[in-house]
Amino acid sequence: MKLPVAIAVLFLVLAANTEAQDAQEPTIEERFQTFGNQMKAFAEDLSQKTKGVFEDIHKSDAAVNTRNWFTEAFGKVKDKLAETFQQ
Repeated sequence: MKLPVAIAVLFLVLAANTEAQDAQEPTIEERFQTFGNQMKAFAEDLSQKTKGVFEDIHKSDAAVNTRNWFTEAFGKVKDKLAETFQQ
């Protein structure tokens, strides 16, 4: 009784091994294609996140206040120069 069980187990192991060998590993071309797709997805994700951060900085109170201050200061200097060199 032990011998038939051992033979059956041996056949199961051989069948599983054969199925595992049938599933081929990806070729180098497929690996490069997968890598390229992953890098493309990473770059797109990174660009979206970076764009979002820059938009948040652009819309922040500090950035708006700084732009307004520079605009006012430039306007004052421009008016002062126009007043000084008026002909």
